[in-house]
Amino acid sequence: DYGYGVYFDTSTNPDSYILFANDFDGINYQYDDGSDTIIQRFTLPENVNFDSVSHNSIVFTPPYGDICVSTGVGGSRLTGSNTPLLLIKHDDANFYGYVRVNSQGEIDVRTSP
Repeated sequence: DYGYGVYFDTSTNPDSYILFANDFDGINYQYDDGSDTIIQRFTLPENVNFDSVSHNSIVFTPPYGDICVSTGVGGSRLTGSNTPLLLIKHDDANFYGYVRVNSQGEIDVRTSP
């Protein structure tokens, strides 16, 4: 009822991310272990990790597709000047990938050797 999101879990080893249905209420736009429905969990390979996570939850909300972000407490609507950034690092190859999400829902992925 309250949208779908992704949660970046840095507490696991190796790191993982969860696609989830936000089943809680309309003001708590974050992943809530135990009250949200896990759609699927993905585990990163052992030599790949989240080097930096600006927001650990990103939720796409109905009916207008607003994007809400959270750092672990509550959540806030994403605005044009607030772009969540995820930095992914491959330890063995010293390779980085950057993922950005803007307020229109555009997901930008870039790499750096």
